[in-house]
Amino acid sequence: MLPGVLRKADGAFVPDDPGNLDWQTYQEWLAVPNTPDPVPAAPRPSVISVQAFWARFTPAEQAAIETAAGTNPAIAQAMTFALVVGQVNLLSGPIVTSWMATLVANGVITAARSAIILTP
Repeated sequence: MLPGVLRKADGAFVPDDPGNLDWQTYQEWLAVPNTPDPVPAAPRPSVISVQAFWARFTPAEQAAIETAAGTNPAIAQAMTFALVVGQVNLLSGPIVTSWMATLVANGVITAARSAIILTP
């Protein structure tokens, strides 16, 4: 993106160009002094790769999940499905939210950790 600013009043992009009257007005506004709003942070994606999802678990949690998958078909099946699909929808993926609820119900992770892991 070109250097410049986004004017909130009308959504217009004002380029960093000393010959541009809007840029000159902006420079005068800064000199008063005024402070521009910070650039908003980009939203975190709600759909992430399986690898990125798995990395949200601690090594101890990963080991506990792998152990639980050996004896609990619901945990094993969801893990297999996620690997096949290749991505995880953190906000509304019914398989993921159900799987996480199963992990919590089986004491593999806590509800608090589940909430943190599912936060985009």
